[in-house]
Amino acid sequence: PAERPAFRGRDEGPPGRGPAERPAFRGRDEGPPGRGRAERPAFRGRDEGPPGRGRPSRPPGRPIGDEAPRRGFVEGPRGLRHRSFDPSPDLALFDEEVHEATIGAPPERRAFSTWEGLVTTSGDRALAGPLRSLFNLDPEQSRSLTHGFHPYAARMPPSLASQAIALWSKKGDTVMDPFMGSGTVLVEAYAQGRKAYGIDASPLAILIATTRSTLLSREDAATLLTAGQQISLEAEEQAKARKKLSGIALWARREHDNFHPHVFLELYGLRSLIFAWKGSEHVARALRLSLSSMLGKFMRQGEGAPRDGEVKRIGRGVPSNFFGRRVAELVAQLNDLGAHVPDGTPSPKISEGMPASASR
Repeated sequence: PAERPAFRGRDEGPPGRGPAERPAFRGRDEGPPGRGRAERPAFRGRDEGPPGRGRPSRPPGRPIGDEAPRRGFVEGPRGLRHRSFDPSPDLALFDEEVHEATIGAPPERRAFSTWEGLVTTSGDRALAGPLRSLFNLDPEQSRSLTHGFHPYAARMPPSLASQAIALWSKKGDTVMDPFMGSGTVLVEAYAQGRKAYGIDASPLAILIATTRSTLLSREDAATLLTAGQQISLEAEEQAKARKKLSGIALWARREHDNFHPHVFLELYGLRSLIFAWKGSEHVARALRLSLSSMLGKFMRQGEGAPRDGEVKRIGRGVPSNFFGRRVAELVAQLNDLGAHVPDGTPSPKISEGMPASASR
């Protein structure tokens, strides 16, 4: 048999020459054999210059990262402020005073009485100054008189209406609001001794404005307070006893999904008691509007619900108790309005419809 050749590993050389010498290991940072380890270049960040020149200085005043101003914002004494009404990048183009308000978290759903933003004026300075002063809003005034009694879309800030009436009219003058909404202008004009007229095409606006601007006699005020408390207590007892309601109207069934089931039944029972009450029309209207004013507060909240916000649990009897407090609040607000109205001032005149110029 043929002689098997001797085993040679991969590091051995040809037969008779002995094992081959393995070359020395060199890492990626090492240079060629005999030259030693290669020097790794020093790390340079994106803001550093070429080797040996050091880190370049940042141009003075140059913003980077989060410091960069966002488009539509201007630098103010308290930081960045949004240029709400001025699309021009150069404020020097305008010959007027500038009012700046803070910009914080994302916009929230708030009443216009807490409005904030940049106010600019131009043109006739004799008019620009007073007009600009109207936007120095007083949030506290939004809860005075009968303001804040009933929610309504796009309500005018009470302090804006109050200042405008005081600036451009005097006691005994006529103030007319052709699109009165919930009656903010009428209430302020009435409280300042003006003859107030209001028009609106919305039946709901008519009811709210009438309730807010109609002073009650002592007898009617006492009757309203008593009726509100009695209805509140009876509705609360029915809710806690889980009394079944019969004959729920079809229109009400369509609103069922907007409320938790037990809340819906309690509110419907509360409504039934209110409409069953017999007495003065002024008192009956005030009871109905007190219920209407609180419905949004008890709607379902959360994802897919009519209202934004976290899901909240509402106990039985809570809506009925809230109704009693809302009626008491309205009585106190109407008393406050009556204390401000000068003697001899006629009650506001309210009409449902549209102004002639808007109906053409």
